Amino acid sequence: MRKTAQFKILIADDSAAVRRVIKTLLNDNSSEWVICGEASNGEDAVRTVSDLHPDVILLDISLPLLHGLEVAQIVKRDYSAVAVVLMSEQDVPVLARMAEAAGTPHYLQKSRLTSDLIPMLRSLAGKRPA
Repeated sequence: MRKTAQFKILIADDSAAVRRVIKTLLNDNSSEWVICGEASNGEDAVRTVSDLHPDVILLDISLPLLHGLEVAQIVKRDYSAVAVVLMSEQDVPVLARMAEAAGTPHYLQKSRLTSDLIPMLRSLAGKRPA
């Protein structure tokens, strides 16, 4: 039986505290994926996607230097295999509209990361090509 490569995740959030929370949640399930990188602003996020080719980017909407929605649009245009998961404190209807505008159906409220992040990633990992 061939072992599949770990699912690679890039975390893009300007808050070091949020990045730490996400890393803690992901490290508890580290056999399923690997954190391949981090970015604290939009320009670094685009550059890091280009350099590391993650399977998914956990992307804060409110990034400095290049807004998260702009980053999402660039990633969807130039790296279509990368799943974009938008994150925000916005309420769900607003967040859903933002995600739709950015061309991604995936979004998470930051206040629900502990309950929603792992199921979302497991779903995305199951959809990637073998």
